Amino acid sequence: MRTRLLLAALLICLLPAVASAQKERPTKEQVNRYRAVKMARQIGLDAEDENAFVPLYEGFQKEMAVIMRESRQGRSAEVTTDEQAERNIQADFRTSRKVLDLRERYYAEFRKVLTPLQIRKMYAIEKQNASKE
Repeated sequence: MRTRLLLAALLICLLPAVASAQKERPTKEQVNRYRAVKMARQIGLDAEDENAFVPLYEGFQKEMAVIMRESRQGRSAEVTTDEQAERNIQADFRTSRKVLDLRERYYAEFRKVLTPLQIRKMYAIEKQNASKE
């Protein structure tokens, strides 16, 4: 009887740990949605503008993630020769151009929903968030 009580107490203590371990992590889409909504609120959008901004910002984030993922592929972490350094530098230039092109393209879209001051604030928040990562 005592063993059963001890076993039951142990199971009761372990159940929350097992249940929390089974929780799924949010998908990339869910994380992007959260970030977009958070950004909309940080730059002070009303509900109508937020509804227009969130899908736009999600698209921007998705395209930016593709650019950054591509930029990491095929790069050697350890650069030991001038040729490797040159390849990495040239790759960085290409990535910077892609990022700039993306930002310019989305600027026109953001401009339909946001003021230039709000866009500057959005960029500043992105920069601040990137420095934390």
